[in-house]
Formats: sequence, structure tokens, C-alpha cells
Amino acid sequence: LKELGKLHSRAGSVILGAAVIDDVLGIILLSVVFGLAGGENPVRPIMQMVAFFAGALVLGQWGLPRLFVHLSKLQSREVSLALVLAMTIIAAWAAEELGKVAAITGAYLFGVALARHPEAERARITYGVDLVGYGFFIPIFFVMVGIEAQLGALVVAPLFTVLLILVAVGTKASGAFV
Repeated sequence: LKELGKLHSRAGSVILGAAVIDDVLGIILLSVVFGLAGGENPVRPIMQMVAFFAGALVLGQWGLPRLFVHLSKLQSREVSLALVLAMTIIAAWAAEELGKVAAITGAYLFGVALARHPEAERARITYGVDLVGYGFFIPIFFVMVGIEAQLGALVVAPLFTVLLILVAVGTKASGAFV
């Protein structure tokens, strides 16, 4: 979306929002399934997720905009970038540890809060985040995904693999289309 220049379009926002909702619903479903399969109560992780999202909403609505006002007074782009990166990592950690959702969800929610920042400051911070993200973090992410991939597991049940891929592609395509 970013490379096509569609990230900030209405469709890009809807696709990203749908992806986050999809991830959260998947995590809730996995929590319920694992809780029931392991004889545990799945209510606790779900309540942690609800509390995390409520806390993120409150912080995003009232706390972070005030912090960004002070951040905009800093003269150094490097200091602003370092603070934003630190806050992104804290948001990702909080999502994973406190909210029992994927770390990327916390980072995304922080980005949504950052989008409420005045346009000039957002552009200044975005430039640095793009450099660090595309130059360092995104390549590391793909290397880690490649290392974790176990392609041999796909040939154990080829019919299930094909069915799973078709369902995954079909649901993503239909969701994005809608």
C-alpha cells in the first residue's frame, strides 16, 4: 500500500483496520480454543485484551496528544525519532505482554495515535521512521519469518495445505474487496 501510494487513502485505512480486527479476532478465537483444549478458562486472556484496548483508547485519546505537543517543541529530529521508536517498542511490548495480542497491534495503535499529531510534525517523524523501518527493522522481520518457516510441514498434509491456502487467500481477498 505504501509503495503504491495508497497507504493514506480510504481503502488503505480500511484494509489496515480490517487486518488489525482480523488479527484480534483470530487471537481471541485461538485463546478460546487453547483454553478449552487445555481445560483452562479462556475468559482471562479475553479480559486482558479488552482491558488493553480500553487502556490504549484512553491513552491514545487523552495522553499521547499532550505528549506530542511537548515532543513538537524539541528542535532535534533525532531526539523526536528516538522517543517515537521507544514509545512504539513500549506499545508493542504492552500489547504482547499485557494485552495478549500481537506486538504489531500495539505498534499499529500507537501509529494511529501518532496520526492525530499536527501534520508538519508527523511528516518530520515519518521520515525518520521510514529510514529506520525500511533500512533495518523490515528486513530483519522478513529474515526472521524465513528462519521460522518450516516448509517441510506443508508436504505432510498436501490437501490440507492447499485448502488452507485457498481459504486464507479467499478470505483476505473478499475482506479487502468488501
